[in-house]
Amino acid sequence: MTKNKNQKNSKSNSALATEKNKQSTGVQSLGDKLLTWSVFPLWQDARRGRTFLFTVMAFLSFIYLIYGEMLWVAFGLAVILVSFHSFVLPSEYQLTTKGVTIRTGLFTFYRPWEDFKSALKFPDGILLNFSYRGLRRLLVPGQFIYYSKDNKLAVVAIIEKQMALTAKTADSKP
Repeated sequence: MTKNKNQKNSKSNSALATEKNKQSTGVQSLGDKLLTWSVFPLWQDARRGRTFLFTVMAFLSFIYLIYGEMLWVAFGLAVILVSFHSFVLPSEYQLTTKGVTIRTGLFTFYRPWEDFKSALKFPDGILLNFSYRGLRRLLVPGQFIYYSKDNKLAVVAIIEKQMALTAKTADSKP
């Protein structure tokens, strides 16, 4: 009897965990796909890629000179890869009618359009700003989306349209 209860509880807990995971990653209902593309930011600009690789190699050489063990070099490399995963690994972007989904090698991020309050355009991407206040605004300024070589105008047009629609619906709510 107790064994059956534990099995039922573990099944219901795993179902709850799966449901929460779907909600946190935004897999549940994303709306209609407007645009999907992949970008490898490290190699978009050859000069920036070479500078990054040179800096990483210099940093790892410095660690080896200080500690003299490859274990610390491997640890330093792991820290760099986790810290810069969205720059080093290919990223897949998806714009939908409900929000923005970003998949990198390690994580998947989903944000609805309502979370973004403004957008700043850059030559290689667009920064969607959150509406945090105080220190949180400085720590997490927004979500940066890289353009691919051929979709800059389409990305900007979709983002401007979706943010305008979100602003209109927010104004019409009581």
